[in-house]
Amino acid sequence: MNLDLRKLEAWSLQWRLHFNIPKTVYSVISKRVNRQVHPDLILNNNVLEEVSSHKQLGLIISNNLKWDEHVRTVCIKAMQRVNALKPLQCKLPRSTLEQIYFSFIRPILEYGSVVFDGLSQGGSDQLERVQREAAIVCTGAYRHTSHEALLKELGWDLLSVRRNNAKLKIMYKIQNNTAPNYLTDLFIPSLNRRRHYNLRNNDDIGELPTRLSCYKNSFVPSVIKSWNTLPIDLRRSPSLDSFSSKLKDIYCCKRNKLFSVSTGSVKGSRLLARLRMGLSGLNSHRNSYNFIDHSRCPNCNSQNEDINHYFLSCPKYAALRTELFQDIASVISPGVHHSLIIPTSKNEKQDFLNILLYGSENETNENNILIIKFVENYLLHSKRFDFQPS
Repeated sequence: MNLDLRKLEAWSLQWRLHFNIPKTVYSVISKRVNRQVHPDLILNNNVLEEVSSHKQLGLIISNNLKWDEHVRTVCIKAMQRVNALKPLQCKLPRSTLEQIYFSFIRPILEYGSVVFDGLSQGGSDQLERVQREAAIVCTGAYRHTSHEALLKELGWDLLSVRRNNAKLKIMYKIQNNTAPNYLTDLFIPSLNRRRHYNLRNNDDIGELPTRLSCYKNSFVPSVIKSWNTLPIDLRRSPSLDSFSSKLKDIYCCKRNKLFSVSTGSVKGSRLLARLRMGLSGLNSHRNSYNFIDHSRCPNCNSQNEDINHYFLSCPKYAALRTELFQDIASVISPGVHHSLIIPTSKNEKQDFLNILLYGSENETNENNILIIKFVENYLLHSKRFDFQPS
């Protein structure tokens, strides 16, 4: 190695190119627990510094081929921006908060993600926790809210799902000869392992033998394994747009754009989102998370203050409820008196509550926005949640 460095010195002198020695470091890549002692590397009569990790093109490469330091650095940087967003969460509508997250925070978490997708489960969880913090800021959810409910409310996918989908899109390009040669050349050994006789899995790419987990989880072996699990018709999509669309339909969370519509009340939107996610100021929700030991309504003798009771039964909100029903009737059944749409059976009540929380599939987007606005006004004017922690 030192002989090569001396040749490099001679080349640099010939072409009058000077190396910045303080910035020139080296790292010995090894998975061994007991590392061998190597002689010092010398360049221009200076001993080069050995480092355990180094940033290359935005990715921190460690000498043990783990991504822990890179993930830790990325999470710190992304969390700084999430924390900067928190003072704005009660002032900006959800759509604006989401756009800030998509534009300035998530790209930090996903830069070079197809390369470091072989990270440990602990590293993956660290990245997901940053996204969770951003989701709480965007929705106004309580900290103990179910992670699944948070992502469903926002229509966001797990970052691990997004990383895998990004790899599959690159694999589609490789399969259809639209990727750069330096990527396609990586798969020549695998393409040569295809079966040349008729079998059900004839379209599968031959998986490469792996010994170490760091190689098994790296881009080439892992994306081949994921690609082989895709349905045949998905792999044979006629275009990248078609492939991406089908991939999204199968593996991605469905997004309800109605939830991000600004109705003019940030607080009302946050209160309604909490009801949808199953953790709000209602005592039945608080009891289900063991915050309190009862579900009683604080305004009447009901033993269970749930969404049904709050919207349909509690006597304290009778006047507000009548106004809400009148407004809803004017939207979903014009010309019909509000008393005719009051639900009576259990199924009718559930259907009506679904309309209040999620809108109606039978109504236009404009009508659904009106319904959401009416419900938010009910939440605000009832003052039931005024003294709940934010």
